[in-house]
Amino acid sequence: STLAIKKDFDGVKLGVSNLMTTGLMFFLPSFSRVLGGDDYVTVMATCASIIGMVAVIPRTYINTKLPEIAKKINEKSLDIKYYSRFSNKISMFLSLFSPLSIFVIIFYNKMISKDNLDLMELSVIVTLMVSVLWLGQLSFIHSRFVIFSGKVNFTLYINILIFAIFIITYLVLLLIDFDSYYSLVILILSIFSGYTIRYLLYKVEMRKYFEV
Repeated sequence: STLAIKKDFDGVKLGVSNLMTTGLMFFLPSFSRVLGGDDYVTVMATCASIIGMVAVIPRTYINTKLPEIAKKINEKSLDIKYYSRFSNKISMFLSLFSPLSIFVIIFYNKMISKDNLDLMELSVIVTLMVSVLWLGQLSFIHSRFVIFSGKVNFTLYINILIFAIFIITYLVLLLIDFDSYYSLVILILSIFSGYTIRYLLYKVEMRKYFEV
């Protein structure tokens, strides 16, 4: 039926949207090697691994709540108190564990991996990376609400735009042959900027939803 085809097509669009998001983290270590060398790759890999482990807890909690969220949206019974309470729980968890993650990553890279990066440079890169992944997790919460409210295309277009900005930034940095450290900072900031815009747009969409 037409409805079944639409649902399948929405599923494909959602898959592409998720691919755009995960693609950033997949390409980042490789791009880091080209722009900065092996030491930067180690930092990126460590950040991805540790934050990935931390993110399992909130993502698991979110996934267990998805049927309930979908039901509330379908029944038009989702209220702002439930939405705020749900997102605040995840935000609080991430806010508590992000500083700890930064310390663990820096400690690992300086004391165990023994990379050759300056401590200040390492601290800046790790803080930026954790901030990017923290913001990504916050956006994940709101994206579930936005998707269930029927805005799959909206989510897809935002993630394609973020991915395009990331790739274009990388290619420009590659062409101008900029300083390795600053190149990597700019590359991470391109993701952070995209994630910030996405987070704010999701918040706007949810505000519109509750105003209807």
